[in-house]
Amino acid sequence: MMAVIGKLVLMPMDATAPDVESVFRDFRDCLNTFDTWAERFWSGSALELEQVFNVGEDVTLSAPVSSRTPSAVVATCPAQGSLTLLHLFESTRLVPIGNTPVRVQAIATDGSALGAPLHRTIDASGRL
Repeated sequence: MMAVIGKLVLMPMDATAPDVESVFRDFRDCLNTFDTWAERFWSGSALELEQVFNVGEDVTLSAPVSSRTPSAVVATCPAQGSLTLLHLFESTRLVPIGNTPVRVQAIATDGSALGAPLHRTIDASGRL
């Protein structure tokens, strides 16, 4: 990647008749190369990040990126209200983990299950 940036910066230009299209083409190539590099660099396994699972605004679970063990958590939401589930890598920027299967189960005050559980999959945005 550095060679592409170096090419963009160090490319000799004719001061009297600069080739603007060539500069734009090289700049686009540089951005494409950077995007490809950044996608690989920011992957959780490359950075040894922890995965985080947020349930609503009150509950957060975290586990090593290599963990495959299901986690269980209890969170409250208002009757007929909504509950946001978010699965992501712990990072300074949002790095979602999509295609995560989840099971949501209503629970009575005595801890017993109410009705059938809902089986859903968190989409590519990391949100459900």
